[in-house]
Amino acid sequence: MRWAIWGHLWTDTQREGGRPAAIVERCRASGIELYLPHTYPIAASSRGYFSPGITYASRLFALPVHDLLTPLLAAAHAARVRVQPWLLPFVTELQHGESAEELFPRRAYQSAEFARAGAGAPPDGAAKDGKVLCPTWPENRARAVRALHDLLAAGGPHLTGINLDMVRYPNADVSWDRPCHCQACRREYLRLFGTDTLRPEDLRQPAVAYLFARMRNACIRALVEEIRDITRGAGLELTVSARAHYYEAAVLEGQDWVAWARDGLVDAVLTMNYTADRAAHATHVQLHGRLMRQQQRALHYDGVGRGSSMGENPIEAVLTLARDSLAAGADGVSIFHYNAMRDDDFRRLADLA
Repeated sequence: MRWAIWGHLWTDTQREGGRPAAIVERCRASGIELYLPHTYPIAASSRGYFSPGITYASRLFALPVHDLLTPLLAAAHAARVRVQPWLLPFVTELQHGESAEELFPRRAYQSAEFARAGAGAPPDGAAKDGKVLCPTWPENRARAVRALHDLLAAGGPHLTGINLDMVRYPNADVSWDRPCHCQACRREYLRLFGTDTLRPEDLRQPAVAYLFARMRNACIRALVEEIRDITRGAGLELTVSARAHYYEAAVLEGQDWVAWARDGLVDAVLTMNYTADRAAHATHVQLHGRLMRQQQRALHYDGVGRGSSMGENPIEAVLTLARDSLAAGADGVSIFHYNAMRDDDFRRLADLA
């Protein structure tokens, strides 16, 4: 049994009395082979994680730095536990030399209504308008590559891999229903459709929807290919935390993780199948199993939520869902998230280890 677990390095370290090495010790004792920590700032919330700054030795981001990754990696190397920190390609925190005015809202997602309103339109976090960087901009993809190099430099010789998260366009229920009209997207629409405006009703035409999805997938894939070349050159694994709704979300958002696995761009796919509904979980993992069986180049870890925005699962339910995952053909199971697990929960993982 392959166990992996997503975590949040600041919160998980605080749970362990300020000792990153204790995270590794708990993982090893529980049979967890792969720990995937979030290392960026996180606003306080009720979901059990928080971070006041960046938790690796970044020299790129204009943020408070609390280097917890270096001692974590040293301990993991000694214990033979793999650590793959998240890379958030379109993270909105400023890099040194950048200004907010340079990025927002110009290089951010903009609905048609927001774009028409012009410079006076206030950013809308709920609708993503003016707040989330748009992957269509080559400059935004270039800053993602800079962030990768920054993380690699901080990780040093004990780093074993990188986990891609949020490597996609904004959620389809926002960005498909209200297509982006930033300058970069409008240039693409003009090239593809002869007009720089794309209406939701236009996407009801299959050919238009196909071209729109293909454009998005080409932008994201180009970035993943570049990241893969860099990580392969450094001798590192590359994994992806993937949308569970493959047809309804992932492909529409440019995250065709099945194609990436088939083409050798990633070494493992960790599907974020966090639902507390066993039937819905089974529907997803059975589809994922069928899709991933068509290629032999990447492992499939099915994600199970202990506690997430989709609800909470007691440990008995986590183990039941994990058994379902293995029966559907998953190579392993990844749990979300470390700090949602109780001490006794970790000990129960040995039941399936």
